[in-house]
Amino acid sequence: MTIEVRRRVYEKVSARLKASGTPFDDDPQFRSAVEEWINGAIDIGELRRRYLDIQRARTRLSDHGAD
Repeated sequence: MTIEVRRRVYEKVSARLKASGTPFDDDPQFRSAVEEWINGAIDIGELRRRYLDIQRARTRLSDHGAD
């Protein structure tokens, strides 16, 4: 898959989610990982892993802040 195709895929998915009112992640760490995927530096599995790591870290922070 080329850089152009990956970018179009991301833009299409992002636009569809935003149009449906589904919150989409604009976190700088996630956006950085997306750019790495678009540029071919990481595969989609690694992008997914990083996204899940970010979500887990947020959950830990919010759980800790609730104390």
